[in-house]
Amino acid sequence: MTSVEEQRIVSFRPRYISWAWNGLAVFGLLALVYLGGNFLVDRFTRGFCDITVDHTTTNADSTAKATLFRTECGAAAADRVHVVLSNAKVDGVKDGFEVLTLVNASGPIEANWIGPRTLGVTYAAGEIEYQVLKTRGVTIQLDRKR
Repeated sequence: MTSVEEQRIVSFRPRYISWAWNGLAVFGLLALVYLGGNFLVDRFTRGFCDITVDHTTTNADSTAKATLFRTECGAAAADRVHVVLSNAKVDGVKDGFEVLTLVNASGPIEANWIGPRTLGVTYAAGEIEYQVLKTRGVTIQLDRKR
């Protein structure tokens, strides 16, 4: 046998196996890039910002919790006040669903349950950056004190 015939015998393998291995490698690489990117974004937003929990309140039947917290990021971003909803048994800052974000807020900010499925948020000054009026059966009512 010549070396060319030996190479044909050694390299004989179905093409679909080569494509499968290549596809698996590309999928694995994309998964690593996605997970690494999520980790870095979370590390940036949580690692550089000081988080201060101002207020936590649970509704009457203890099924939902509202958490009001501030993020102060120095020169990286404007100071924000966040209102998040979560299950009453979990950490609202980490696992909450954001319903309101105020930028450059000042003065007293309060979040209180008006009814079993209605959350009232009052604030003195600030710009609304993000707002959800109703989610997961909970209605959010905003009131700006002047």
